[in-house]
Amino acid sequence: MAVAEKNELDALLQLLPACTRCRSVRKRCDTLLPECANCTRSGLQCTFYDPISKESLPREYISSLVEHLRSLEAAGGKETPDHPAPVNIGSIVKVRNSYPCLGKNAPLAAAAAVVRRNLRQSNCIYLPVSSTVIDDAMHHFLIDRYMNTLHDLFPVFNSDQNLDVLHTLRQDSSGQTFLLKMVYSLACHCLPGNDNRLVDLSDALYREALIHIDTLLKDHSIEAVQGMLLLALRSTFDATTGSIGQLVNFSHRLLIELTSHSVLQMTQTTDRLQCTTPKAISSTTENAQSLCAVYALQAVHRGDTPTTLDSIILDKLDSNSPMLVATVRQIHLLIQPSIESAQNLLAAYDDQMVYNIFTSHWIYRAASYLIDHADKDAATDGCIAAARILERCAMKWPNSRALQGALQDLRRDKRTS
Repeated sequence: MAVAEKNELDALLQLLPACTRCRSVRKRCDTLLPECANCTRSGLQCTFYDPISKESLPREYISSLVEHLRSLEAAGGKETPDHPAPVNIGSIVKVRNSYPCLGKNAPLAAAAAVVRRNLRQSNCIYLPVSSTVIDDAMHHFLIDRYMNTLHDLFPVFNSDQNLDVLHTLRQDSSGQTFLLKMVYSLACHCLPGNDNRLVDLSDALYREALIHIDTLLKDHSIEAVQGMLLLALRSTFDATTGSIGQLVNFSHRLLIELTSHSVLQMTQTTDRLQCTTPKAISSTTENAQSLCAVYALQAVHRGDTPTTLDSIILDKLDSNSPMLVATVRQIHLLIQPSIESAQNLLAAYDDQMVYNIFTSHWIYRAASYLIDHADKDAATDGCIAAARILERCAMKWPNSRALQGALQDLRRDKRTS
């Protein structure tokens, strides 16, 4: 197995592009590391063009990665110690004043100043968690976060009987255990300011919930539909756990099965996620009504039908959920793009907001619109606000830094044009 992996690595190294100097003088370039033979004889730094980062990188960088991989391979055959030694950062070549990481963060690296600032801000103000065992205090904390953040907008549990599931620490059935652990997992992503200190707990609770998913889906029930919707909601915080569209579509098919068996229960949330206009909604919150109008408006927009924003009462948004305000501002920018709608969207996000995986997309969209259409001062203010929000997004989703770089490039191109 080790021989096969070594052969794969050697084959990849054979595909290294020619260095910049050999290309310019049209000489044959070898794949020697850390420098090709021509650059070694000339005493010049051997660099190559990286199409991902769109800049020239030293071949010494590739050499350091290869050495790191070989050290990991050598350590793989040894017994893993209880406290493994930290990686020697000094052996990895700096690129763009930062240390590139192997894994989910590559090839986007955090600036050293940002890393130090995040470490300084790591004084936890929340309840400490050492395992996935949830005590009474943590139970009430997570349930409160879920109810105050997501429940008003996405009322998956819309009756007193359903809500009882959330207020009991121990559940009797596997289906209820799945729902409770999914609520816990979602609540861990609902800390103010995109705080990521409970993300590991969220992942652990999500894995524990999946143990019960087969039992949950064995019988077609309202609990199964609710479970699928909770999975779809979690995908808005961690896209690697599933496709939102597929999960919503699956919940819709479950509802069709339930209807065929004369089960006449349907949550308002599922109606909303199908983007259909509700005919009659009773006992719902003002936030849910407003968000329902937003989804209906999106459905009309996708059908290329003349649209209007009259169904959304903007004057009442200030008293509603910040997440609802941000969602409505997104629809404004989508349907009626303007400098004002872009500025309003950026202003809707503050440092204590709960972000999701789509936040960085909307922030980039608003800031890029200001760069293209607003005056210099408005564009500058928009870029500053966007940079602050994208940096907070990057605390949980590191690839958001790619949009930071894209905004900087767009601003630079606008200045030179």
